Amino acid sequence: MVEKEEFRLGCAANVGMNLASLGAIVSVYGCIGDDKHGIIIKEMCEKNRIKLKQVNRETTITKQRWIESTHNDYLGRADFGEEKIEQLNESLANELLNDLIKNNFEAIILSDYNKGVFKNGFAQKIIEYANSKGIITVVDPKPANALSFKGATLIRPNLSEAQIIIGEKEQDFEVLARKLKEKVGSKEIVITCGGQGMITYDSNKGFNHIKTKARQVIDVTGAGDTVASVLTISLLAGANLVEAAHIANYAAGIVVEKMGTASTTQEELIIRILSDGEN
Repeated sequence: MVEKEEFRLGCAANVGMNLASLGAIVSVYGCIGDDKHGIIIKEMCEKNRIKLKQVNRETTITKQRWIESTHNDYLGRADFGEEKIEQLNESLANELLNDLIKNNFEAIILSDYNKGVFKNGFAQKIIEYANSKGIITVVDPKPANALSFKGATLIRPNLSEAQIIIGEKEQDFEVLARKLKEKVGSKEIVITCGGQGMITYDSNKGFNHIKTKARQVIDVTGAGDTVASVLTISLLAGANLVEAAHIANYAAGIVVEKMGTASTTQEELIIRILSDGEN
């Protein structure tokens, strides 16, 4: 028996939700359908003060999860809409790029889910524009498209994705980070490593390994979105890479203690950092 049905924003919209929860002014660009779930996404974005710029697709990609309510155990998941994905054409890509340029953002997060958006040089056009204006670009890549994001400010894969990108199961974190930086040509690297925390690498601070701040892991869904969001907003606020990663690590520790895609607030983050003795 189904006790209740709940909708959460996912993929790039979850990144937007994380940013909005921290007080940022946010615009989300994405491909959705004019169907039931597309309408729900629009309503949720409007409710959370997220400006949505959409490209119409035949259907909206949805992920349906069944959760046993007593112990919060996953029973299963089904994905819908992916069989009808089409590659973003040049005309629509240029429309999105022109709108993005017009808005003069301070930072741009490229959330890649390998759903046909970052193809045919679209990502490079965004990065080249951003670099010419001194705009921060943070990339959450899928390995298949990682080389499309060369020149970004920061690239943030998880451990297995980083190993796939460099083409080897490198176990030495520092060697892995250095090889990844060389491969993708970004200024900075952050690799999330699950229970082993995260690692950072750049030319100024070199290599750093930051231990996880999670107290009780309930669900890791969407934690990478939180990391990308908090890294970006921290860098915008003037933090260096290591400082931004420490803050993002605390934020990830909070959201994995919640069920489903989740976000954190400034208040939650401040309380968690202070309770850990950081100030």
